[in-house]
Amino acid sequence: MKRFNILICILCAVFAFAFSSCRESSVSSASVLKLNTLPKIVVTYFDGYTTYYTYDSFLFKYGASYKEKDRSFLTLNSQGEKVVDEILNEDIDRSEDVVDTVPDVDDEIIVDEVLKELPFNSVTNKTLATIPTVIQNFNVISQFPDFPTGCESVSTVMVLKFLGLEVTVDEFVDNYLDKSYAFYYKNGNLMGPDPTKHFVGNPRQETSFGCMAPVIKNALDKFLEEPYCAVETTGKTLEELSLEYIDKGVPVITWITSQMVELQYIRSWYLADGSLFNWPTNEHCAVFIGYDDTFYYFADPYYECVLKFYKNYAETRFESMGLQSIVIEEAEKKIDTPLPEIWT
Repeated sequence: MKRFNILICILCAVFAFAFSSCRESSVSSASVLKLNTLPKIVVTYFDGYTTYYTYDSFLFKYGASYKEKDRSFLTLNSQGEKVVDEILNEDIDRSEDVVDTVPDVDDEIIVDEVLKELPFNSVTNKTLATIPTVIQNFNVISQFPDFPTGCESVSTVMVLKFLGLEVTVDEFVDNYLDKSYAFYYKNGNLMGPDPTKHFVGNPRQETSFGCMAPVIKNALDKFLEEPYCAVETTGKTLEELSLEYIDKGVPVITWITSQMVELQYIRSWYLADGSLFNWPTNEHCAVFIGYDDTFYYFADPYYECVLKFYKNYAETRFESMGLQSIVIEEAEKKIDTPLPEIWT
């Protein structure tokens, strides 16, 4: 009888251990399943500076969202992918990117799918090679993680490197880009820098703004030496730029909007001359490198790839940013030809 009781105890212990193990396995599986149930846990919102996403209650940055018909998509750049990988692997050590609470938002967008590339928009090098009116072998540089608001400088450095001019983004930002974050109040009005004269903020900070074409033109004037020179081509349409520069293999630094979305104005301040400046929140800079019958092609530092957009759509957004653009030209080498001798 005593042996029977001991046997029963052993069986109960084994059953309890097995049940406990099953419960642990079930919880673990449920956790993984929850992480992969994307429509319920991935949302996005925009706070005026940065686009944020929540993944299983973790808030993180680095990506973009958009809608295509009735579906919403989330695209992640390399930094965003790293954050998601860390969440999945329960190895979160990115305090600057991930927090434990999700703020209340008024307009959450439930995302149906997470993608590493933009469907219908991103273009592979193999495809680009088949388009004769696209500049080939143009390397795209990512602005992340070091320059979250430095699309203008990164786009410029991409062009410089394409021309064979050696400079890093750090060098360009530190030594040539005029920057200012001098915000202050005067007579109750918020005063701030002129984005046509300074980069507003610091490209290394996410809470910064950006700059317009004259600032990059000025930085290039300080950097370039003969035979190169920067030419501000503001005012020309994408079609005109295509014929005058793309056809000649000259890439164009352009001011567009992020993902070609409609401009938003939610930040403003007064300039030194007393005028009110409304910052275009969706301001973005990319390099225009080609076209075909249907699309315009841009090397985009935010996604570290080439994106294509329908022509009329891109033209509209480009125009909304004031048709701002810059090219870097190489002066033709002059050959000294001796004058013929004149006999008298």
